[in-house]
This record gives sequence, structure tokens and C-alpha cells, in this order.
Amino acid sequence: MGLQDVHFLCLPCDLQAVCASIKNKMSTYNESINKLLGIGGTTLVCRVIDLFFEHLPPKMAALQTQVTAASFQELERTAHSIKSSAANLGLEALRSAAQELESHARQPEPQLSACQTHVETMLAAYAEAEPFLREVRVGLNCP
Repeated sequence: MGLQDVHFLCLPCDLQAVCASIKNKMSTYNESINKLLGIGGTTLVCRVIDLFFEHLPPKMAALQTQVTAASFQELERTAHSIKSSAANLGLEALRSAAQELESHARQPEPQLSACQTHVETMLAAYAEAEPFLREVRVGLNCP
């Protein structure tokens, strides 16, 4: 199943605004979503998105606790995990911010202010990606 099938699946959903939004944003996430569609179809994409929603909110909350406690080793691990999840879905802004946080937290003498900035960027990127991914779920008729 390819990207053209995503558009086809949207047509019968009767949610033209949702489908148009998916189509517009899909260009940003096209490669990753299309790759997942090619590997495992809509079932795989739905499962990856569901896992993202299951695991990311607690990790995002953990980042806030970890940065407040200046727990750099934990920040590095959490950022690494989020980086991988974001990359699977083509969420470049979130992936990039997670990579930066991971890198800063790994330094011999990490700067708390830089880590705080990256956590804030990650929170914003997650907030932007969440509604889009929910729209993708609707457009693909995920259970």
C-alpha cells in the first residue's frame, strides 16, 4: 500500500477537512509513513502511532521531571528513546530536538539551560505532531 492509497482511504471517510489536512501535512512525513505503509500497510502504521501515543506522554512528563532534577543521565536515555520513536514516524522536529538533548546531556559538564531549551522544543514539537497523528489514525480508519 502506498501514499496514493492513503488519499483513497480518506475519500470514503466523509471528513474532507481531516483528509485535506492529512494530505497537506503528509508531504512532511511522507517518506516515513509511506515506508511503514509499504512494510506493513495500515495495520503497521496504526500500531506504530498507537505505541507512540502509549509511550510518549509518560516520557515527555519524565523529561520535565529529569530536567528539573538535573538528572542528565536519565535525560540522555529518555531523549534517545524519544528520538527513535519520532524518527519512525518522520517527526523531524521532535527527532532533532531529542538528538540535541541527548548530545547535550551526554557532555562531561552538561549545561542545564541548554537541556531545558531542548526539552521545551521537544514539548512544542510533540504538541504539534499529536493532532496530525490523530488525523492520520482517522484517515486510515485505525481501530
